[in-house]
Amino acid sequence: MTQQHIDKLREQFRTANRILLAVHERPDGDALGSMLGLADSLRREGKTVTTYAADAPAASFAFLPGIADVVQEVSRPFADLDLVVLLDCGDVKRTHVPFREVRDRRPVVANIDHHPTRTNVDGADVVDVNVVDTQASSTCELIYDYLQGVGADISKEAATCLLTGISTDTGNFQNLATTHTCMVAASKLLLLGANLGKIVEATYRNKSVDALKLWGRVLARLKYDRAKGIVTTAIRQRDYQELEVDPDAAEGVANFLNSLQEAKVILVLKEEADGTIRGSYRTTHSDVDVSQLAEKFGGGGHVKAAGFSVKGTLMETESGWEVVREEAGRKK
Repeated sequence: MTQQHIDKLREQFRTANRILLAVHERPDGDALGSMLGLADSLRREGKTVTTYAADAPAASFAFLPGIADVVQEVSRPFADLDLVVLLDCGDVKRTHVPFREVRDRRPVVANIDHHPTRTNVDGADVVDVNVVDTQASSTCELIYDYLQGVGADISKEAATCLLTGISTDTGNFQNLATTHTCMVAASKLLLLGANLGKIVEATYRNKSVDALKLWGRVLARLKYDRAKGIVTTAIRQRDYQELEVDPDAAEGVANFLNSLQEAKVILVLKEEADGTIRGSYRTTHSDVDVSQLAEKFGGGGHVKAAGFSVKGTLMETESGWEVVREEAGRKK
């Protein structure tokens, strides 16, 4: 994070007393960690902070300090807010914040992200202060940079939250998002009291027998298109129902498959109850940008990890799994 970014954010936080922090739907470790780590610091400064996620956090994140305070509905009128901060969203619409009401009431809106972020809603840019650094491993790394930059005391609770996001977005320091800067940040967070053992136990060693049966189904559906170098698989709604597992049981499948030596691109397609298909792209190849693939479906993300969500159905072919889009009958 640049000094200019730090100065801009510091001024907004200095003048704001009532603050809403919001993250993307189905919040992951980086979204929750950045929100809760920042909230902890702001509350210690005497700020009134609401933490909001449209979807309830997965049970695997129950260990995070402050997780019980995350709400799924914002009860405070937007007219009462001084500042709205969006974290790790990629697209402001994914927060489900009612931006029309926000713009009418005029609290300042800031965005902090390590993804290129779409900030347009209904033809208008809704973000006043946009802090994006695509070189950072995670939004948690950016929040750490900000807190360090302003000389804030980072509690051991906040340190655990921030290390969670760095760990989960780097695949526990194994994927290509791992950089020397995030390793330095992680080291300092450990010195501040972050509990890496608890993070790893909760986010990586958390599979039940039924969850592994789900993974077994996903692995059995693997399709490899040798000509394109793409490995695809699918998760169906009936899998959750028949195995009586929560959809969160499938988290991590795409990252796991990214270790396949033969594949240039991994695509995991998840069938949702509302007819939506969620796709997760992964790659470890330097000549592949999966964010460009996701953009074809209106999604986005990073060069090596991206995703999308479209209305449609799954179709199995000899060479792989495809999405047939609902609106036009188009295939992946």
